[in-house]
Amino acid sequence: MSKGKSRPIEVPLLDGVTLWMSELQALGADESVTIKNIGTIPQPLNSWVLASLRGESFYTFPEGTILEPGGEITVHSGPSARNNPPKELFWTKEHIWNNQSDTAVLFDATGHEVARMAQGRSRSEEQGRKLLYRDEEGMHIEDSAPHKMEKRRGNNAPELGNPPENAPDTQK
Repeated sequence: MSKGKSRPIEVPLLDGVTLWMSELQALGADESVTIKNIGTIPQPLNSWVLASLRGESFYTFPEGTILEPGGEITVHSGPSARNNPPKELFWTKEHIWNNQSDTAVLFDATGHEVARMAQGRSRSEEQGRKLLYRDEEGMHIEDSAPHKMEKRRGNNAPELGNPPENAPDTQK
């Protein structure tokens, strides 16, 4: 075994996994985004990124984070943000989400949009699929060609922003 630098394996969305955002809480001292896996296999989240489109703020999931089938992970931000891994993860004590309107986007390790949830009024620049790019200046989000994303996501993936047909009803 070589003693060179090691790095985590970047895993895209796996076949058999269906992820969606069930909640975006942008108000208050404990903001949060909840992501659910309603698929049939675990999804490693190494190098996956949760982003705010409005403020282009980025949270990278820690190495070893796995979202089990039927499981959920909540990422917290704001002055009262909490950290209780592996189900509740801490982003920052700063407010991330715009209270009037914002869109949370989940990107896989290859930078492809996997899921999104909008809160408030959606702005025109928040429409359409996005790609996440990483370079020497950091991360940034750009528009994606729709036909490329559809091919990558496959035929069984739900439309972004809409829960899949087999998603549990979270409206109470």
